Formats: sequence, structure tokens, C-alpha cells
Amino acid sequence: MNKRLKRLYPCLALCCALSGCGGASDSSASSAPSGPVYNTVLNERLTPVWADGGTATDETVFVIREKDGGIAPVSLAYPIEEIVCVRDFSLNIEYEEGTDYTVRDGQLVISETGNIQVIPYEQFYFERYKEGESWLTLDGVGGQLMTEAQLIGGVPSPGLTQWQIAVTYRHSAEWEGAVPADKSTRFPRLNGKLNAGEGASVVCLGDSISAGWTASGYDQVFLKPYCPPYFGLISDYMAARWQGVSFANLSVGGMTSGWGAEPAQIAAVAARKPDLLIIAFGMNDGSGSGALSAEAFGRNIRAIVDGVRESCLDCEVLLVSTMLPNAEVCFGPGSPALNQQGNYAAALAALEAEYEGVALADVTAVHKTLLERKKFQDMSTNNINHPNDYMHRVYAQTALTALFGSIERVEMAEY
Repeated sequence: MNKRLKRLYPCLALCCALSGCGGASDSSASSAPSGPVYNTVLNERLTPVWADGGTATDETVFVIREKDGGIAPVSLAYPIEEIVCVRDFSLNIEYEEGTDYTVRDGQLVISETGNIQVIPYEQFYFERYKEGESWLTLDGVGGQLMTEAQLIGGVPSPGLTQWQIAVTYRHSAEWEGAVPADKSTRFPRLNGKLNAGEGASVVCLGDSISAGWTASGYDQVFLKPYCPPYFGLISDYMAARWQGVSFANLSVGGMTSGWGAEPAQIAAVAARKPDLLIIAFGMNDGSGSGALSAEAFGRNIRAIVDGVRESCLDCEVLLVSTMLPNAEVCFGPGSPALNQQGNYAAALAALEAEYEGVALADVTAVHKTLLERKKFQDMSTNNINHPNDYMHRVYAQTALTALFGSIERVEMAEY
């Protein structure tokens, strides 16, 4: 039994039973299965958004009123052909087509008189910046809502998720944009050990996104539907496919690649004797007036790789580029959230080209593609730099594709 999963995600087995849209029960549920019992929740979460087979599952949408009070039709990653279900972020409440929403010209139209929560324009946009209540807009005058999904005094606070819905729908469109590459040939030692049943040690080093902010299943959030953070999804997948894999997450919120390159962090990683090291910085490095250049960022990542490999010669490394922050806001005057982050993937790609056993999982490119059709707030919890469940899934999908190529369906583990 994977005790880590049992400890962190006690509701996952229940969620597996409740994952589907609608409330239909299987009349044959009392019969013993004749084949593998698949982990439906995990498999759906890890189905790549760029190759979903024509069904997009639980794609999140932030619902807001326009300045004139209306609700604009909502675009999703693909034009909608048929709705399977629309639910609230928790996946507990299912909304009714015709009453709460309709579909028109491939877009979702939210009913003015339905039950879907819609945030008023003036609750999200501030005419005047209010420190502690809003993020400063680029004009230096106005503001956007400052919030976060998190536990406050032991009670979950939903952040932007209270106005997000999860849409499962069918489509026939092809993905147009960045497609993450299969880099599995760059991990011969890892894949060899796993497939030989020898197990492996996997370590993650990064910032708050890698620590878990702000997946609903992160222990500082703990909101339904309790989706694990991206490293948890990677861990769940690997533990379900291979025996003897250990996981350690050394990521800390607020940190940068410079912190990761310090001797203390390199020693902590090396002490775990990793077969695979996942390095994921960039969000904090790239913000503000003092943002690191791509060259400086690359030097820090190089220092981490070289430092760990001094004592762990065979360690293979996955470099994960960051999602982009909210391009419309600042942390304060002269400190834009988006500055250099979009340039870092090229620096990581250069390291991939230079080193054996190092590869890039380009989350930045996938996020850029999604932002062509979706709002930033569709994929964030704090409206500035933290991903929601949907975007954590994209992180995991991109990383697993780089590591293993195809993401195979996995069977239920014992929880």
C-alpha cells in the first residue's frame, strides 16, 4: 500500500466512485470485475488536454459579469459540440442545461437567472487600487481582486474557485498549438530501472507551485474535489505503474532558482540519491523589476544540475518551465507579475541540448496556447501566479509525457 497516498488523499477512493457526471448507477456493480479496475479519476486527470480523444473533462471556467452587467459567452479550449455535464468546482453540484446554461456557436452561455455563481464586475475590478484587497493593475491606478484558495483558521477558503465551474464536453476540433514532446529516450536509466522492477528515487525541487499551491488536495487548501498537486499526480501515476518508487518534495513557496542552487538545497537533494530530479522554478525568478534574465536563470539551473551530479553522477533531470502569471497586474508599483517568465523555456532547452539525461517539459508553451482561448482566471486560484486543479493537471500531463511518452491508463491501487 502506498501509505503516502493514504495519508494525504483520504478522499480519493470516494472521489473515484463519484467522479462521473450525473448520478446513474451501474446495475452490474455487485458483480466481480472480469478485468482490470481502472482508476477513473486519475486517468481522467492525466488525459492530455492536447490529445483528449474528443472529450474534455472538467475544464475550468471563471464566470464574471461584464462592466454592463451582462455575462459574455465563454470560450473553452475547444469549440463545444455537446455538453456532458457542467458542475461547480467541487464537482458536487451539477447544473441543468436550458436552466443554468446553453451552448451557442461552440461557446457556453451562462443563464442570467440560473444557479451558477457569477462574480459581479465591481467585485473583481477596482477603480482604485486597495492594498491588501487587490492586485495593482499595470496602469498604476486600478486593481483586480486579490484572493487565494487556502485554509484560514482550519476552514477552507475557496479563492477564485467559488466562481469557477468544471465543464465536461465533446468536440471534434484538433488541438492548435504547442504539443509537449516525448523525451523518454533522454531517461534511459530511469525507465530501465522502473521496467526492470528495481524502483527509483524521485525528488522535486521548486517553488510554491511545486510545493502544491494551489491544488484543491494540497494540505494547505483541502477543498473538494481534493485533486493532488502536479507532483502528487506524477507520484500517484508512477506508484500505480511501478513498484518500489520513492518520492520526496523539497519545494518551498516563494523561492527562486538562486535558492535552489544554494549548497544546502543541493545537499538535501543529493542525500535522497535521486534517479530523477524534477527542477521547477521560474515564476518568482521572472517577476518584478529585478527579474532574472534568461541567461542568469539558466546559470542557476545549471548550478543545481552540476551540484547534484557531483555526488549523484547518474541522476537524470526533468526541467519544468513555469506557467505564466497574470499579465494585467503587479505586486506593487513597478513590479509586474509578468516580466521574464516567458523567456526561461529557451534557457532550459539550451541545457537539454548540452547535457545527456536532461530534458525540458515545456509547460510555458502549453499555457500560452490555452491563454489564446481561455482567461487567465479560468486556470488560477489567486489571480496572479498560482494554478488551479486544471492547470496542475496540465503540469503533470506535460511532465509525464516528457518522461514516458504515452500516459498509460493505470489500475486502482489500494488506498
